[in-house]
Amino acid sequence: MKKMIVQCLAFVVLLAVNTVQAQTADEIFAKYFQNTGGLDKWKAVKTMQMDGKYALVAYGIELPLASFSKAPNMARRELDFQGLKVTPFTYDGTTAWKLMPAEAGGSGAPEKMSDEEAKDMILDADMDSPLIDYATKGHTAELMGKETVEGTECFKIKFTRKTGKVEYYFFEPENSVLIMFRSTVKDPMMGEVEMDTFFSDYKEVGGLMIPHSNDVKNKGTSVQKLTWEKIQINTPIDEKVFAMPSK
Repeated sequence: MKKMIVQCLAFVVLLAVNTVQAQTADEIFAKYFQNTGGLDKWKAVKTMQMDGKYALVAYGIELPLASFSKAPNMARRELDFQGLKVTPFTYDGTTAWKLMPAEAGGSGAPEKMSDEEAKDMILDADMDSPLIDYATKGHTAELMGKETVEGTECFKIKFTRKTGKVEYYFFEPENSVLIMFRSTVKDPMMGEVEMDTFFSDYKEVGGLMIPHSNDVKNKGTSVQKLTWEKIQINTPIDEKVFAMPSK
């Protein structure tokens, strides 16, 4: 009987700890959105166009990059490769497709992406951050304590998408600024690779604080860098931008 009571008490304590952690993760998210412009303003974003540079650090290559997003879930990424338009990912809300010229190693014709190839990209096409109303979207979040990121002690939150994919968000504790995002990606040559994306150079755009520099690292070494030179919010974007062209 005594053993049973101890086990029950232990279960209650564990349940209480998990509840506190879930609430704390929610509080960190809430503070992050509050300090970057307010949740209502984030939810009011219906289009976003971002123009900048994409650098493949190891190869010393830098290409012009454009990103288009439109609510609820349309997205397009476009690179300028020696005057040719490379579209590694576009989603019109129903179909995910890509267009890679032969000079960039592609077929030169628009191709529908496989479900496996596009599933994570389609999740990211959601105009809202995955952190907004995450539970209603089927995701879960758990505070894992703290971890030092390049000299800064950060809150570490384990974020599990409804697909089962696990990601980690690292927030600076004083202002809940997002410092780093960790995820596993599939590399054609190396298989599954863990990548850390560092966010910096936060600037105000339409009342929101948005990072203008994304530095993607593998084991501490930069492999990709995105630098946003211009970001526009709630400007008209024709839905034809996202439509898959005929072959």
